Amino acid sequence: MAIYTLTTNLIENIQLSERSIFSSLFHMLTNVKSGNKLAIDKNKRLLTIYAEANVIIGLKYDYKYWLDYLSDKHIYDIICEPIPVEIDISDKDQAFLDVASAINGSKKIIVYSRNNNCPYQCDGKNEVEHNGEKICVLDKDEAVSEINDKNNITNITTYGDNSPVINGNNNKVKTNYQNNE
Repeated sequence: MAIYTLTTNLIENIQLSERSIFSSLFHMLTNVKSGNKLAIDKNKRLLTIYAEANVIIGLKYDYKYWLDYLSDKHIYDIICEPIPVEIDISDKDQAFLDVASAINGSKKIIVYSRNNNCPYQCDGKNEVEHNGEKICVLDKDEAVSEINDKNNITNITTYGDNSPVINGNNNKVKTNYQNNE
């Protein structure tokens, strides 16, 4: 099982042209069969930060669907890993580090890019130290690759409406509140 801390740095910087990355990453972090978990503080204050994220208009429906899915108690209990840490949400970048550093096991945080607008100063190994813990900082492409490799997903393409198709199996990822066939 892998536990990831997802930052609003990623969420707020995804562009409409990157919709397939957005959809595939969020789908794999919310797929109950994937074994991936989303790190959330024990008081669920990160959900407030996620709800207040500034997402571009073209992705708002996809993002709202993800937030609604995440708020379902039965789904939340399966895909989220409560991390025993208290956070202060007045500094969201600090809050994400607080959660990531308290993960028991491999500590991974996902940002949009380590090169542009990254809120964290990484060392030469793409890690940041916080609370005496080393945290691996993955950019969006590395995260998609790692998660897809872990789940044996070898091919992500999109339909004409930009809905991702994983492994060419014609199972579309549900987006935009549509009942995809």
